[in-house]
Amino acid sequence: MTLFSCQTRSFFSGIVLVMASQAVADDNKHDRYETIAASCYATAQNDNERKSCAGAYTRSCIDDLAHKSSMAMNGCAGEEADYWYGVVSNRFDDLLVIAEARDADLRQIGSKVQGHVTATKQMQAAWREWRDAVCRYEATDMLMGTGASSIESVCRTELALDHLIYIERRLANERRSAQ
Repeated sequence: MTLFSCQTRSFFSGIVLVMASQAVADDNKHDRYETIAASCYATAQNDNERKSCAGAYTRSCIDDLAHKSSMAMNGCAGEEADYWYGVVSNRFDDLLVIAEARDADLRQIGSKVQGHVTATKQMQAAWREWRDAVCRYEATDMLMGTGASSIESVCRTELALDHLIYIERRLANERRSAQ
């Protein structure tokens, strides 16, 4: 019984090590895909070039797939959509800081009219609802097919890039007006 326990523990320890090293390798790949997407966006010269960065992450991810099944490729597209949503969320947080400062300025002068924070949060919530509705609609072309999730993910990526450009334009305007 003791020998079996040692062998079983050794076997499971080996599996855990393999899984941990695979997780590190996967994290490194995801970091590389994110770097590729971020570099594409950072070096773009205009909005059209920024929008063309949609798919950079997915293409790199698919190139690394050992088995290019629909499910695996859908996973790559979903990861890219999540990546760009994270970028949008970070830039939205920057916009929210400005809204908070505006409301604080209004409070300092005794104004009862405030609402920059509320309006900013409502804008972001409305955008998310609109994005989700548009992308669900786009995916209906495939109905129950395996491509529906890819279509929805690509749509989410493209709309995230559009929204990111909008937010960055607002942030640039805020910086200019603060000078």
